[in-house]
Amino acid sequence: MGGQGFIRYLDPNNGEETQFTHFEPYDAHMVFPCFDQPDIKATWTVTTLSPPEWTVISNGEEEQRSETASLTPELAVKFPSPTPALPCTLRKFRRSPLISTYLCAVIAGQFTVYSDIHEKIPLRILVRNSAVPLIESRIKELLEVTKRGFKFFEWFFGVPYAFPKYDQAFVPAMIFGGMENVGCVTLSEMTIKQNFYGVTKFGHEMLVYSMLHELCHHWFGDLVTLRWWDDLWLNEGFASFMGYYCVRKAEGLEKYRVSLLQFYMQKYIAYGTDERKGGHPVVMEMKTTSSTKDLFDNITYNKGAAVLEQLFSIVGEEAFRDGLRLYLEKYKFGNADLSDMLKCVQIAAEKRKVQLDFPYWAEQWLHTVGANVLLPQFKCSDGLITEFIVQQISVGTEEEYYRSHLIDIALIYGDGFDVVLVPNVSIEATEDTMVDAIIGRPEPAAVVLNWGDKTYAITQFDPVSVAYLKGHMHKMTDPYNRYMVAYSSSRMQANQLMSNEDYMCFHPYLGLLEK
Repeated sequence: MGGQGFIRYLDPNNGEETQFTHFEPYDAHMVFPCFDQPDIKATWTVTTLSPPEWTVISNGEEEQRSETASLTPELAVKFPSPTPALPCTLRKFRRSPLISTYLCAVIAGQFTVYSDIHEKIPLRILVRNSAVPLIESRIKELLEVTKRGFKFFEWFFGVPYAFPKYDQAFVPAMIFGGMENVGCVTLSEMTIKQNFYGVTKFGHEMLVYSMLHELCHHWFGDLVTLRWWDDLWLNEGFASFMGYYCVRKAEGLEKYRVSLLQFYMQKYIAYGTDERKGGHPVVMEMKTTSSTKDLFDNITYNKGAAVLEQLFSIVGEEAFRDGLRLYLEKYKFGNADLSDMLKCVQIAAEKRKVQLDFPYWAEQWLHTVGANVLLPQFKCSDGLITEFIVQQISVGTEEEYYRSHLIDIALIYGDGFDVVLVPNVSIEATEDTMVDAIIGRPEPAAVVLNWGDKTYAITQFDPVSVAYLKGHMHKMTDPYNRYMVAYSSSRMQANQLMSNEDYMCFHPYLGLLEK
């Protein structure tokens, strides 16, 4: 293998060769001359010369194919030495839609091809011959997942799929899980290795998420493309959030919802980075393309997705969806940035009487470093809550950053883990917030802040809640909140706020599978 932007892989088992491009963020110019930046879009045509037994795909549909036994002068100019051994197959592809250079692609090799159709859009999955046994039994299922994803995203975004076809090729030696080349997606073969994620069932469901992540990009990233790499987080964070949201909401994808645990797990990985000094804001100014590769990290992907989920929770699904529909319609086949998207969501939110200071929200969450810890402090008298404060602690930075949060608070009662939810509690951007809505309620056995994990914050428990929760984790039926409680306990233990003995009561619930 080798080549910057162009990868060649020789299968050690059968000697078959695979070649494919990977240009993100700026390696297209290593393969052909171009202005290699996302805000300069163009159409392009591809002609390839390959061995007859190879399959070759690109962004456009194959328009013409012929066999050639010799190189004409014209072909000799297009395909200088070395060329494939003759005879060869000459393919010409239709002109691509208007796209950025990093989304151009060519994939070639000996593949088994599986076909389907979504309405009038041709769908194909390409698998290298040696990898077929790993996935053949699931091809029909994965094509159905793709069609379910198309149906959901076309409805949610209100814009039909804008490209002529949709191919997904599993390729080896890929450093990312997938790449959203327009109509010519690459997916890493590592996603179909049986134990890549440690648990086979979970790994299968993560493959479904990866496919939906790349499909979502065909609206947010391919149809409307970031103007510059400062907004890489928006591109990737959005596809991460919407990939999981599709799994959560789309009809027919119910059995894959345990993969939603991965969303929370990735969020907690970002907490680990944000707790330590030396992190960076979500939005970073990229003065050169060479610095862009430093942004492919868990702040860009995981925290980016988490803060978008938070915005979604604040404005509501309808306003968020309507704002995105406006954004995609207004900027389709063009470029836009964060301010463009926020303006569209703000217009939609105001129409639905939702009030949010969008510039202030962006400044709080996107341009500052670190995270916040939320801790409940409450007093009771005669079996009733007389005072309830949410304390906010700034971590990961020398400066104190307090942020506004919208959270649900769970008051837990009795031996049966009965949850009384206090929804949509606004936490102010100060050290202490008094929560009047809880005063006068019965004294709880435990309190869990951020129930449902709507905001990006590390939660802690008071000593009374720890004593209750450690003996009742087995009665939590919701795997997502159970995982959140278990993770929060791990952070307390790591920071010497919980004994090792207590933590061992929570530790078993950090597993990936539903218990």
